[in-house]
Amino acid sequence: MTGVDENPVSGEAGRFRGHACGRWAVVDPLPPGKHTVEVRGRGPSFEVDVDYVLTVVGL
Repeated sequence: MTGVDENPVSGEAGRFRGHACGRWAVVDPLPPGKHTVEVRGRGPSFEVDVDYVLTVVGL
């Protein structure tokens, strides 16, 4: 992996070894308006709890 100065993973610029895992989702296009995406999860040594507020504008 490569990081920039003060990145939240290594704190330093340059290459470093790391490990990552993730989950992905695909949703259909949202209609115009305000939407909240809630992400919740937990593993053996971590927990995630975040809300994203999105505003979709029409063209």
